[in-house]
Amino acid sequence: MLPRNYTLNGNHLDVGLVVDVMTNTALRGQGLFVRSGLEAIRRLERTNVKTVIGFPIRKEVLPGHLKVGWNVQLTMPIYICPVGSAQNKRFNHRLISAFAKILRVISSPLRVSKSQISEIAVSELLEDQNLLNFFSAGTEQKLIQIDKSKEFLDWRLNRPGVDYKVFLCSDNSPKSVAIVRKMDLNGFQTIAFLDFCSEGAKWTRAMIRHLMDYAKDQKVDFLAISTNPTNAKRLKILQTGFVRSHKKFKVITRSIGHDLNPFTQSDESSFRMTWLDSDTV
Repeated sequence: MLPRNYTLNGNHLDVGLVVDVMTNTALRGQGLFVRSGLEAIRRLERTNVKTVIGFPIRKEVLPGHLKVGWNVQLTMPIYICPVGSAQNKRFNHRLISAFAKILRVISSPLRVSKSQISEIAVSELLEDQNLLNFFSAGTEQKLIQIDKSKEFLDWRLNRPGVDYKVFLCSDNSPKSVAIVRKMDLNGFQTIAFLDFCSEGAKWTRAMIRHLMDYAKDQKVDFLAISTNPTNAKRLKILQTGFVRSHKKFKVITRSIGHDLNPFTQSDESSFRMTWLDSDTV
């Protein structure tokens, strides 16, 4: 479990991100998953953690979590935008790449924008208080989102072996910011958005247009972002050619002790959640 800080209705909340649960394959089916889960929860009662959150990527582990008392909080779909520039060798991948390239051309009018985008270093993001404030917008409102502090981002964006890129659209003040990395997504080379903030449709179009050009240079098949549906609508990504794929994460939560789960007091529309919240990208 990794410690996380969230804001919930303007208040700070200590949360534990559960990153892995493992059982020896020779001992499965004997209740060890459930018993170890309950023991971990019991030990967390002696800490400041009020609730735990998880992003299981394998559906077969979900029944075990439910037996331990976890709740399915919401679903985070993966939204993709076709690029079709990867150099694939397998026939079915080449076919999908060709189809993606056609869709990219057809949807290009959705991304018309004259705004300029610049690439900045992660260190520039961390040292610019205006950018940090832009990332943290909404924390005093009735929204649930991870605390994007300088300390957290410095740790989160230093994952070994991963090269994170930061892109900024600014017009005297930040208008849209995207943190991305190149990764393999189910066999397809992808530019994945770790996080994305935007003030509106104009600035979203500008960022996606620039990142589409960047993705073509990087020879990938898709742009991808995982976020809860309300946040996807707020960011206007569906207006730029993104579509909801069949891939999705279940976001699960559980309270510690006998208190009510603070997350369950709010519905999906209160969340601003992206891949930044997880440990998977």
